[in-house]
Amino acid sequence: MKKILTLALCLLMALCLTACGGNEDATQPDANNDVVAENVDLAACLEQIKTDCALTDARNINTDMLFDTYGIAAEQYKQAACCMVPTGVFPAEVLMFEAVDAAAATAIADKLALRLQEVKNQSQSYDAENYALAQQCAVRTDGLVVSLFISADFATMNTILDSFVK
Repeated sequence: MKKILTLALCLLMALCLTACGGNEDATQPDANNDVVAENVDLAACLEQIKTDCALTDARNINTDMLFDTYGIAAEQYKQAACCMVPTGVFPAEVLMFEAVDAAAATAIADKLALRLQEVKNQSQSYDAENYALAQQCAVRTDGLVVSLFISADFATMNTILDSFVK
């Protein structure tokens, strides 16, 4: 029995060492073996979202507006790719950030969760269909990448982000 257990542990250790090869992806494990998305080209992701989801009236959100509207300070993120489409009853918001560290990612996710709750509260008062749509939207965290898509196309936007985060 000891020999079988020893052999199984040796094989497991060999597999672990093999898995630690030097492949440079957009994701790397952190100390807790959680995947940390980094070096994701959020600007290119935003452009693909604008194209694929036909966001022709999209307006980019600058650093000052991110702080004024969402409470997210520039010191909390390495990069941000954000826009809104102010037309329609349910204006679309595309918000993607790469946080500077895990604490900043948590803080950004908390701010985006507050924004999503505001949208839910507002849409609940105006339109049941938009409220149901807002209920399906969610803040997403992939390591240091934090995002929120408030849009009828949120599923497509998440799929596009998946292709960038890998």
